[in-house]
Amino acid sequence: MKPHFSLSLRTALAAALVAALGLAVGAPTAAAAKKKAKDKCARADARLAATGKGDRDGDGLSNCRERQLRSSALDPDTDDDGLDDGDELEEGCDPTAPDSDGDGIPDGEDPTPAPPPLQKIEAFLDALTCPQPGVPGSLGALGITVVLDDATE
Repeated sequence: MKPHFSLSLRTALAAALVAALGLAVGAPTAAAAKKKAKDKCARADARLAATGKGDRDGDGLSNCRERQLRSSALDPDTDDDGLDDGDELEEGCDPTAPDSDGDGIPDGEDPTPAPPPLQKIEAFLDALTCPQPGVPGSLGALGITVVLDDATE
């Protein structure tokens, strides 16, 4: 036999279940709020790309994205390291840290300013340059060594 609940009892049980799961009825979750903020900046970024508007300091980042990153919308180089905030993001650096990889060289002067994972990828790609034809040797990457000789194409 199926139990019969009144509407108010069902509502109370549903509210208790939602509360037990850590959700708030009618209030956005933290993930939903974060997604909404990300979407807001995506629109601001698209507006900047289409119209050139919405970037007070001219560093290539929308004012919304600057707020999200906690960088200055009034200073193109928030951390004064010689690299504009937009360029730092392209390089995989932190626009609020003058030395993103911690090697003692400011990002603007560092040939590899990104933190270690990106540096390793760059080093790997640099190692994959093609040798000159007819020059014997070997090439190693990711634990694999390839022997290059006159017959290697």
